[in-house]
Amino acid sequence: MEYLIPKPSLWLFPIFYLQVIALAELLTNLREARTGLIIHGITLIVLLIHGAFENDVRDRRFLLALALVPLIRLLSLSLPLTGRPLIDWYLVIGVVLSVAAFFTTRVTDLTAKRIGLTFESWPFQIIFGITGIGFGFLEYLILKPDPLINEFTFDSIWRPALVLILFTGVLEEVIFRGLIQQASLATYGRFGITFVAILFAILHVGYKSFLDVVFVLVIAMIFGLVVQRTGSLLGVSISHSLTNICLFLVFPFVIGTPTLGVPEVVPQTPIPSTTPTQLQKYFFETPTSTITPFYLETELSKTPESPTETAIATQESTKTPTQEIEAQTPTQICGKPRGWVIYVVQSGDTLFTLSQTYNVSVSDLQNANCLGTSTLIIAGDRLYVPNVVTNTPIPSDTAPPTSTTAPSPSSTFTLTTTSTEIPTGTATPSETPTISPTP
Repeated sequence: MEYLIPKPSLWLFPIFYLQVIALAELLTNLREARTGLIIHGITLIVLLIHGAFENDVRDRRFLLALALVPLIRLLSLSLPLTGRPLIDWYLVIGVVLSVAAFFTTRVTDLTAKRIGLTFESWPFQIIFGITGIGFGFLEYLILKPDPLINEFTFDSIWRPALVLILFTGVLEEVIFRGLIQQASLATYGRFGITFVAILFAILHVGYKSFLDVVFVLVIAMIFGLVVQRTGSLLGVSISHSLTNICLFLVFPFVIGTPTLGVPEVVPQTPIPSTTPTQLQKYFFETPTSTITPFYLETELSKTPESPTETAIATQESTKTPTQEIEAQTPTQICGKPRGWVIYVVQSGDTLFTLSQTYNVSVSDLQNANCLGTSTLIIAGDRLYVPNVVTNTPIPSDTAPPTSTTAPSPSSTFTLTTTSTEIPTGTATPSETPTISPTP
């Protein structure tokens, strides 16, 4: 067969690109997201140019198929989906990536049968697909992620499950075990299976779990061998879909203790910010809980707007200068202060506007919610805030003069400093009140 004939003179190509993609992933997830994304962008351009000028058909297929990998990360971190429901991230990115995969298939002349879109040996494929339940259980024990839904009901599960099936189970297998693996086998022989498995495992380094990377590497090798032996993606697609469904929709409720969907229980430990960047695996199960996408930095630098909602509270709070200084002093241990309550972040909220609303410093909010130095909050996040709101001054009625004698041109009036109007006379008040605008 064609893919059994390796080309040793060109083995440096996959090794070089594998190292570059690994470097970009490490930087994106563990160090500096902007630098990692720049490397991914350059790699994408280089792969497309290299593929366009490559005369060998097999090499061209490999390079163009491999270009989908940096594209995955660029789409995952650069689309402006902040504030949207988590499942929308999967849906939008999956649709765009599906279009890219379709045109890659057309350009490389890889037929549907060649990339494994067949029902060959379907009884074995279904039996193998059930292994996804076991894989999902093992990966849940390793990662213990939060669920992607708030309650364990059919109405809550069916739509996220459908999206996971289409855009992780099927789409990921078409790209990795279909396009990239078939192109790799044709060019580099059986090394192509190992190459794709390592590539797939690299995209999991964002979990910061060496055990999970090893686990994914083993599963990717098994998937690659099954597809190479059977010529079909059916079994691995079912298994991959069940793995993600069990990992994110089932086991967090069946054997875990999800924090979502139980807002009335206030634990002693702080509730972490549950943002799309923390919960979703983006694509190919790579979380970016420590990443601030570059498109968010300009949003955070804008002038804060007024919050769209004010938390329900009646108690007024006034801080002395000493208290303000103490509030700005960061504490050594983060956690919920006594008497603070949960607030659900609304669209338009920032840490600055919340600090103004609740009359606390930004560092107080960061420390109470264990945010470190991060200022990123997303609509739907659950944060600890004080059980008070800043008192909004209301202009009072005109204060009466201290003397009840009718004024005369030569009279001198004594006015209170809180009066908002100046009575007719020769004297002027010693101080004029200032009404602060609503934060």
